[in-house]
Amino acid sequence: MISKPLFKQSCKANFGIWTFVTFTTCFMLAIVILVLGNLNVNEIRSSMSQMFIEDAIESTIEEQSMTYFCLENNSLQNYDKNYIGLKYLLQDQMTDEVKSGIIQNYNDLINGGNTDEQARQYITSDQDENQIKAINTMLNYYLIQGEIYTDAKISEYVLNEIAETIYNHFLESDGEETANNVKIFISSAIQSFVTSGVDSTTEFTTSYIPSVLSIYIASSRQLLNSPSNCSGVHIKCPSEIVN
Repeated sequence: MISKPLFKQSCKANFGIWTFVTFTTCFMLAIVILVLGNLNVNEIRSSMSQMFIEDAIESTIEEQSMTYFCLENNSLQNYDKNYIGLKYLLQDQMTDEVKSGIIQNYNDLINGGNTDEQARQYITSDQDENQIKAINTMLNYYLIQGEIYTDAKISEYVLNEIAETIYNHFLESDGEETANNVKIFISSAIQSFVTSGVDSTTEFTTSYIPSVLSIYIASSRQLLNSPSNCSGVHIKCPSEIVN
């Protein structure tokens, strides 16, 4: 039960404090209402939307950064290994006379009506497993690059082979758009690695991935902050940035 005399006494004793708190609260609410009333509702909505979009972009990049790192590092290691092996085969292991002889026999067989498979089988019929692999590798190179065995041509061939392998892998699992994006990204990364002069693929990847993704973030924010930005704006992926 509430004691009326005690309640009246409490009201008289605390009336000043209650009045002060009430008027202060009303004053603060009035200021908030006046400030909000002068703001453009669309600006608030746009600002909040932009904040959420930027958070989503950065979150997506953080999730994909390790995937890009592993993908690029593995690709660069494969490139380095394949380039050294193919360069040794074409420039050191096989003489120009041997390469020319194999190519001449192959072309004669093809012109004689044989298929590619039949021509290869005939040329490698009396060879051991290692020689068969070497001859087929050389013929694969010849059919794309011709009889030019410079470092640049060998590098270009290996790069295209890796990029095409990656494209086919992602085409099956993620579709053509993703496959093209990854192919472009890896091709650009390998080209940058070749011209960088860095020996370690991991060292190169560690510096290359953050630089590309930082450009990606900056580009995305620039698009979001542009006056023409709308809900249908296209945010570039890393492969489009480096290309």
